[in-house]
Amino acid sequence: MEQKERKSVNFDQLPEAVSYLIEKVDNLELIIKNQPKDSEDEFLTVEEASAFLTLSLPTVYSKVSKKALPYMKKGKRLYFLKSDLIEYIKDGRVKTVSEVEAEADQFLTSKKRK
Repeated sequence: MEQKERKSVNFDQLPEAVSYLIEKVDNLELIIKNQPKDSEDEFLTVEEASAFLTLSLPTVYSKVSKKALPYMKKGKRLYFLKSDLIEYIKDGRVKTVSEVEAEADQFLTSKKRK
């Protein structure tokens, strides 16, 4: 990025300076508007949720009916928050043997002290 030297502005140069500032603010607004939105707070349709989870549509509907999958319903439409689906996936994480052993050791040592 090009940086201009900071200099004092006299009264006659004020309109030019204001125009320059307006141009810079407009450029900043464009940059901010073009920033990618936080995709985790994105609402997904059933089809999009199915694709995101790589599950078939009947499987998604089955999980919704069993209340195994977090969803929202407005009228006849189902919606899913992408962040909820990410948490759903993370909840299925299987711990490694070393993590299970560490938890067991911690549990046993905390029981011995009482």
